[in-house]
Amino acid sequence: MRRWVKAGSKGIALINKDGIRPRLTYVFDVADTRPVRGARMPYLWELKDEHHAAVLDTLVKRYGEMESQDIGQALMEQAKHAVEEVYPELLADLAYDTQGSLLEELDDLNLEVRFRNLLTASVQYTILTRCGLNAADYLDDEDFDGISEFSTPAVLHHLGSAASEVSMNMLLEVKKGIRQAEKEKAQNRQKNREKTLAKEPVIGYTKGKEEFSTLKYESEERSIENGRTGIQEDGRLPDSRPDDGRGGRDGGNAAGQVRTDAADLSPRTAQGTVHLDASDRAAGSPPAGDRPAGTGAGRPDRGGLKETEPRGRSDESPRPDGMGAGGQQLHRTGGGNGTERDRLQVNQENQQAAGEQPAVSASAKPAFTQFSLFPTVEQQIETIAHVQKTEQELRPAAAAGKVTDAVIGRALTSGSNERNSILRIVALFQKDPPEELAADFLQKEYRTGGKGLNIAGHEYSLWFSQSGIHIAPGRSAGGGSLVTWKQAAAQISQLLKDGQFASQDNIDAARDNEFRELSEKLWYLRQNFSDEAREKGLLPTIDALYGGFPDSTEKIAALLKDPSERAKIAQEVTQLASAHQRNPELLRFRQQIPPHDLYTRLTDMDKPVTAFQAAAGFSPARGAFVTEDEITRQLTGGSGVSEGKFRIYSYFMQGHDAAECIAFLKNEYGIGGHGYIGFDEWHDGKGIKLSRADDFSEGNYDTVMLNWKQIHKRIAGLGLV
Repeated sequence: MRRWVKAGSKGIALINKDGIRPRLTYVFDVADTRPVRGARMPYLWELKDEHHAAVLDTLVKRYGEMESQDIGQALMEQAKHAVEEVYPELLADLAYDTQGSLLEELDDLNLEVRFRNLLTASVQYTILTRCGLNAADYLDDEDFDGISEFSTPAVLHHLGSAASEVSMNMLLEVKKGIRQAEKEKAQNRQKNREKTLAKEPVIGYTKGKEEFSTLKYESEERSIENGRTGIQEDGRLPDSRPDDGRGGRDGGNAAGQVRTDAADLSPRTAQGTVHLDASDRAAGSPPAGDRPAGTGAGRPDRGGLKETEPRGRSDESPRPDGMGAGGQQLHRTGGGNGTERDRLQVNQENQQAAGEQPAVSASAKPAFTQFSLFPTVEQQIETIAHVQKTEQELRPAAAAGKVTDAVIGRALTSGSNERNSILRIVALFQKDPPEELAADFLQKEYRTGGKGLNIAGHEYSLWFSQSGIHIAPGRSAGGGSLVTWKQAAAQISQLLKDGQFASQDNIDAARDNEFRELSEKLWYLRQNFSDEAREKGLLPTIDALYGGFPDSTEKIAALLKDPSERAKIAQEVTQLASAHQRNPELLRFRQQIPPHDLYTRLTDMDKPVTAFQAAAGFSPARGAFVTEDEITRQLTGGSGVSEGKFRIYSYFMQGHDAAECIAFLKNEYGIGGHGYIGFDEWHDGKGIKLSRADDFSEGNYDTVMLNWKQIHKRIAGLGLV
């Protein structure tokens, strides 16, 4: 953002898992920051009445239709839809950590109800509050009754993380709607202004005094409407002292904004070079001590600008809290030719020599020095300047690309870590989806994880995150290039057109796989029926074919290929969705894909399909090795036993030697393992074994064995303990 943080500001530490390794990121209130040149101001949106229509339209496109048009009730409905969309995965994660909490004694159904209801209420409260509505008008205390059963830090962490994630995604949609409304408003204002200007008569220069005065009045009125005068203000803060006539505001000998009085300038040769731009020079080191504020000649100190928290101050200031002069930050070193200022002009020729102590005020009192890890203002500005300069220097290299487009395209052909990933991606792009829809699909398809590839004889590591795909040469994707999901979608689309993304066998099998996966979703939906749903005769076509798996799904898939039968099933699904919305008890458990989403998928099958052709001899990139990032993720997840990660962290922090830590790790992990599609982990007395596979490999494409000595060294070196 190109902003530095005021000394003494308090930030909030957040655990950032968007990269390869978890790390702490501190966030600060924008009011506690100050800009440098090129800084950006965060967009702080506010929901107003004029935004309601655009916001509701955006939410409908993202989460589906809603009954109420009242903004508060609509937000409540859409928050519920947002929770239902991600609920199954969140519930599965919670089930592992209920040990020791009041949730432990609950069966699966009651655990689901508790978590779903409380998560929904939490998201609703967050959304309503951020949008400026009084949540008490929509929620009661009873909506949060279940919070007392989340009685351990582990389950509270699950609830808080889930509420934060769902709320953030929904608030981004609200922000999108507000920006669209503001954009349309600005466009309408511009059109009206152009129409007004087109109708205004041209006033000649020699017109009478009355017409000239009218034109002048209108010009001044427009300047006032724009919130500023005709003269452009500079980037410095206004002087906090009373005006003495030398500031160029109300008199004195300053005729305007630009100082014209050169009579007092020294005739000597300049004693230093002109100050260079911060991005083109190395910023000077901060002084070893604090400069005194100083006082003006012949007048008392009226409180010039100074640092908010000087390092040489006493522990407690006798001054009361307030918005005095100390509340402003020093943007730059004082300069100019005036001697009446309360800061001394910096003279480069007289700066302290190496090893000398900085000058201090004769009246300065000895004070204790407080050591702080927080960077000073000067250090922050120097860091920002260094980053700006580095970015300028690296632009040519970035344009060339350490990782070429050809390598990125080749890496995309390996798909995600999910089974039949390439088939689902091909099926999506056969329908020519919009860029945003394709990007959202890819993000959900790839999830979070990594893989190692061998491309043109070189090793490349990939890491999938919410931001996109990180790719770098070697066995770790850290510090590599980032391919956003929109960029990945555009490149996949082009690769398919060029025949360089998937083999012809996979292209031909994509649509059949889509029918098969959709038939399985319908089969599981019927399996989830309650007694009441069966008695009502809902979803009759699927109910008639319901039986053993996979025989029933094969029959359903064959039926879906008939457009008329598919339309009939879609109609039955939408009837079920409406009934389920009125009575959620029709389904025994939370459905992974809500009925209204299944209806959308069914209707999407009617879209025309592009017949892609693979290039002759095409072969996709295949998984080749387990990356360092995948190993790190496995180790940072802990032993797999409840609270295991925290026990490991605590033990390592107690200063035990290597032998003791190794013995502890063996006991903590024990003997066991876990696995999921494409990944297998096993641990025993020898160490940890990690194996990886994908759709294109026969068996595992790589296996890594780590002994406990290596594991101890890695955990100790992660910077997490």
